[in-house]
Amino acid sequence: MAIANKNLFLAKLSGSIGNQMTVRVRRENTVLGKKVGAYSLPPNEQQSAVRDRFSMAAGYAQSILADAAKKALYQAAADSSKVGASAYNLALKDAFDAPEIKEVQTTKYKGNIGDPLSIDVRDVVDAASVVVSIVKADGTLVETGNAVKQRKWRWQYTATAANDAVAGSIINVVATDLADNETIVDFEA
Repeated sequence: MAIANKNLFLAKLSGSIGNQMTVRVRRENTVLGKKVGAYSLPPNEQQSAVRDRFSMAAGYAQSILADAAKKALYQAAADSSKVGASAYNLALKDAFDAPEIKEVQTTKYKGNIGDPLSIDVRDVVDAASVVVSIVKADGTLVETGNAVKQRKWRWQYTATAANDAVAGSIINVVATDLADNETIVDFEA
């Protein structure tokens, strides 16, 4: 393997040259290597699972290109990214990665109607929905409802039922992205 930086003849070149070498660009470096042939062994269970996920993600990304409204969301995110990604690339990544629930701010939740819960949810574009459930320590469901998006990555849920036993209560948050990936996290109130 050889790495060629700032080579006039190989800049931004990728592909195979005859049956001898393959040229790839990795992290702004042009990499020359021996041509790799087809794999001779059948994929193992883990490899098959990854291939299936990739196939599903590629199908999702193709469907995004056919939907003008969703494509515009991904294109806007691609245009603001610093990595030069396309709408297809971000849709593919979104299909692979579930949203990440970074934090739930429970300091203002005292068990009263109208108390806010602030939730930080990160995703490739943005979460499609955030559902909050509050459960007492004894397992009794207090309430469930949708959080409202406040700004990028920040969602807010406003309590609609009184909770007389806040200590030990669990705040369950379910974040779903545009690709229908779900993340479920429990936080203590």
